Amino acid sequence: MKTLMKFLIVFLPLTALGSSYKYQLSVKDASQLKEASNKNPWMQKFYDDVLYQGLVFRLAPMVFSMGEENEGAWKGRFIDYIFESILKGRPISATYYTQNRNQNPIGMTVHDLSETEITILKGIIKVFGVENKNADAVSKISYRNNTFGLVIHENCVSLSRNENIVSALAKEKCNIDLNSDASLTLDLSSLMTGIYPLLENFVGLNERVKLGFAWNSKRHAYEAQVSSAEMNNDHIFRIGQPHKELLDALPAHTGIWGLATIADFGVLNKKNLEKYFLTKGKLQTKAVVPMVYGFLGMDSKQKSKAFLLLPLNPKTTDDELAELFNETGIYDVKFKKVCQNLVVFSPSQAALDDVEESCLKKVPSFAQISKNYTNALKQKTSAAFFLNLGALTSTALDKGAEESILETDEYKSSYQLLKDLPHFLWSGVKDNHSLVLKGIKP
Repeated sequence: MKTLMKFLIVFLPLTALGSSYKYQLSVKDASQLKEASNKNPWMQKFYDDVLYQGLVFRLAPMVFSMGEENEGAWKGRFIDYIFESILKGRPISATYYTQNRNQNPIGMTVHDLSETEITILKGIIKVFGVENKNADAVSKISYRNNTFGLVIHENCVSLSRNENIVSALAKEKCNIDLNSDASLTLDLSSLMTGIYPLLENFVGLNERVKLGFAWNSKRHAYEAQVSSAEMNNDHIFRIGQPHKELLDALPAHTGIWGLATIADFGVLNKKNLEKYFLTKGKLQTKAVVPMVYGFLGMDSKQKSKAFLLLPLNPKTTDDELAELFNETGIYDVKFKKVCQNLVVFSPSQAALDDVEESCLKKVPSFAQISKNYTNALKQKTSAAFFLNLGALTSTALDKGAEESILETDEYKSSYQLLKDLPHFLWSGVKDNHSLVLKGIKP
């Protein structure tokens, strides 16, 4: 369990993403986590950082030995031994929920357990006073002032310190469908609460996107692999080539962005957009444009720095752009013309400024990250997805620095360490009712 804890504390606490965000990390063979933990160079640096100490303190009661230093020590070591044995070669999934006032947002499930292993687990956990209830009901374990929710299925077991999360996991399918060594499933309805109805009803993208990873035994790390996203029958994805200006406008520190190639709606005004919405993008035109939805973290007031970036028809006036959002009554959406032929929309002025600075080369852009990335996006593309773990996690430190939780030297060291986390790019074209996205090596 020590190995699992080390791995999870890197990838799960992305708290800067918002209050309702949910994602699930699944690994086909949990022994790969042990190898990454022991041999990956980044992990070795992480163990010496103050972040590791703090995150261990938070997550240890969830995934670490529950033994005491006195007469109960043997119990903790025995539990560790049993779980290490069960996890070897087993699929495991960790689901992260961010909810208001939820201090324990992680739920774990171990899959493909045999009948014998389930029986052994039931026997072991009785030591900790598990309540006997009917199948799939959540039982409680109380030990050393820690309470856990646990549910045992026919061939898997789910565990969390949050009983509501265990109840949610109990409704999930026990069998796990993994076509790659690891996968990250994003729940778009939670990640993009405000914009997801648009993605579902207008763009035609289904609720969950599964990103695949392949294990590289030489690097002791995961790499982007072929992934897919299911689409509705009336999706609006086209095939085209992203503009180079678009890549120059995307700041390198963007945590997540998704690109979609759609039909060109011409001048950006209310009349054309209404027509576009009514026809769900089925315009009689061969011209296409790429648009990007991105997330730059949180601003100083802990508001989301999300933005929408797309090419701008030169005939579009400032009055027409301003009119697009002047009747919402909810969000004060601003816009800014950047890189000569682009426009960016966002409720955050800081996001607009970041994109503009990227255009002006005041900060590094996505186009400077990797030649392989830019070459891949020179090809015909329906969609692309970029995940920058370093940018996502490092922004979470800003709030701690402002509140003086971290000393200056500690902040600098931890910030640089998190910035060194890997980034991943997937790009591809539509295939019937799916987007087939290939993993691109940096």
